[in-house]
Amino acid sequence: SLTIEGGVRLNFAAGTGITVRGSLEAAGTVATPVTFSAETPTRGFWEGIAGTGEMATSIRLQGARLEYASVGLFASASVTRLSRVTIRETSAAILSDLRADYRDVVIEDCDSVLGDFAGRFLRTTIRRCATLAGEYVEFVDSSVVDNGELSTTSLTARRTLIARSSRVTSGPAHFWTLAESTYADNGGPLPRGATVRSTLCRNGPYDVDMRTVGGAATDYANNYWCTTSATAIAARIYDFSDAP
Repeated sequence: SLTIEGGVRLNFAAGTGITVRGSLEAAGTVATPVTFSAETPTRGFWEGIAGTGEMATSIRLQGARLEYASVGLFASASVTRLSRVTIRETSAAILSDLRADYRDVVIEDCDSVLGDFAGRFLRTTIRRCATLAGEYVEFVDSSVVDNGELSTTSLTARRTLIARSSRVTSGPAHFWTLAESTYADNGGPLPRGATVRSTLCRNGPYDVDMRTVGGAATDYANNYWCTTSATAIAARIYDFSDAP
């Protein structure tokens, strides 16, 4: 097991990284973070932090910066928790196959986020990343803006801004639930699901894809569509009547 105190900076050589067999804790603060970086500030320069297999019991990063890695955090440890952490300039920000907990995290300027994993993001910002994928992801009081493709299979968002993504994957396997959130200026409609008390505006030709498969329910009650015209709202909803 290893605990790293605040203010420590680790610069990794090419092809090196940290493999956790036991537990890893970064005990930094916003003022004195633990920094995991590279000898050369190039995206993907070092391997990142990996904790996999039965020997990896916990990864807890608090008050840390993680940058220029190939995979910032690759974790299937039984406990994975990040708090007040910034992950930037990585090829892949996070890959995890267990439900993890992320609080006050910033993920920015990366090739991809998530991968095959489930996680809960509280007060998190994800911006300027090429791909946001994953399964069973939850955002609360968060911001997901200025990204490339959103292809998360099952997404739940409360009081969250999802905006200005260039492409959104919507198909039979996708089901998103939004409440008190904003989905605006994205490059595709909101996937089928249940969205209430939210704002839906300017998402390509349609704001919502309401086609259902296998009788799956959809609910779009008490939303604001940037218009009060029922005709204009109906024109922004893609359903079977619009399908070729």
